[in-house]
Amino acid sequence: MVTNLLLLFFAVIILFRRRIFPWLLLFFVNRLTKKMAKQQQQQKQQSTNQSTPKKNSTADLGDYIDYEEID
Repeated sequence: MVTNLLLLFFAVIILFRRRIFPWLLLFFVNRLTKKMAKQQQQQKQQSTNQSTPKKNSTADLGDYIDYEEID
């Protein structure tokens, strides 16, 4: 009885490894790639929507220092 259960258990594990696991792995990888593509697209849209025109203000630049070369 115990040997039959062990054989059945190992048969289920082998079936899982050969048939079900590759399908599950493929399912989760596809799901992850779709999620990442969607997130990347949202980030692109946010970056294009949030781009502001640059200011040409010189008040924030600070003082100009002119260095002279010493021979």
